[in-house]
Amino acid sequence: MTGTPGLQLSTTPALHYLIAGQGLAGTIFALLAAKRGRTVQVVDPEEPVTCSRVAAGLMNPISGPRLSLGEQEEAFWFAARDFYREWETVLGVRFFEERPILRLFTDAEQAERWKKREADPRYAPWYEALPPEWERRAVFGGFATKRCGRLDAVAFLDAAREWLRGRGAFRTGRVDEGAARGTTVWCLGHESRVQGPFREVPVRPARGTILTIRAPAFREPEIVHAGKWLVPFGDDLYRVGSTYEWEPGDALPSPESRAELSAFLDGFLPGPWELVQEDAGIRPMANRGRPFLARHPHRPGDVLFNGLGSRGSLLAPWFAARLLDHLEDGAALDPEVDAGRFLL
Repeated sequence: MTGTPGLQLSTTPALHYLIAGQGLAGTIFALLAAKRGRTVQVVDPEEPVTCSRVAAGLMNPISGPRLSLGEQEEAFWFAARDFYREWETVLGVRFFEERPILRLFTDAEQAERWKKREADPRYAPWYEALPPEWERRAVFGGFATKRCGRLDAVAFLDAAREWLRGRGAFRTGRVDEGAARGTTVWCLGHESRVQGPFREVPVRPARGTILTIRAPAFREPEIVHAGKWLVPFGDDLYRVGSTYEWEPGDALPSPESRAELSAFLDGFLPGPWELVQEDAGIRPMANRGRPFLARHPHRPGDVLFNGLGSRGSLLAPWFAARLLDHLEDGAALDPEVDAGRFLL
């Protein structure tokens, strides 16, 4: 692979990676490997609807109903922010924006929990007061999250694919497990349970549904999270999500998810709204909100990078770099993410 203006490639002798899957995991691993001077070949069936393409791409370090800030969130955030900023320059496409997320408490219990979080000095760099309008409107209160933002995953994945294709590093298709040679990095999402050499790793599928709506009475320019999130796209359009349906039979939106999101919108929005589009994807979920990484103990040429779940846009750059460190420098994997224990 040849160099690219604005991208400093390593001069270390090249290694080769075959990467199965061009979702967030496969794409980010490929770009980081290319930056290190490695040759890569990404193989993907180019399906129009995938989890990575449906996802909202929110990068929110204070997550979940418990408003938790993990021990490594600072490392995750700065790795993701710096990665996307660099590759926007390389690819010549805008797909990342650092912007606040207005977090509104859903009940008094959550507001009380936040009072305890505020006493923890680790939280101080990550939030500020709500804008005055929302201070008045939020029944239970809330805060504005800092060091967060959004990835336009479709724009990023499409631009990366064309960059790889232009360098002979992408082809349409699927990797044949029996024919794979050298080092193959399997990034198949929930399909890893039925394809590839890592079927034993317990990636759990969770279908998420997202609605695109038109809501002329809302007129909110910021991302709002109030149990569900709303992302503005201009012209009174918003994306709203998401839901979790475990072990789904397909990737189609369900009536139950539509009803769940509709009930939220009816109770939250100040006026009527119109459904414009409905999308769903199946997330590959791992344990405790961290992905699965592993070199297969019996097939050392096969490597796993999977299970990014609902926070893939935030987690993928950090963990892709750690996986490369493991493969090339022998750096130990965090036991929390090392999936080798399922393969012994």
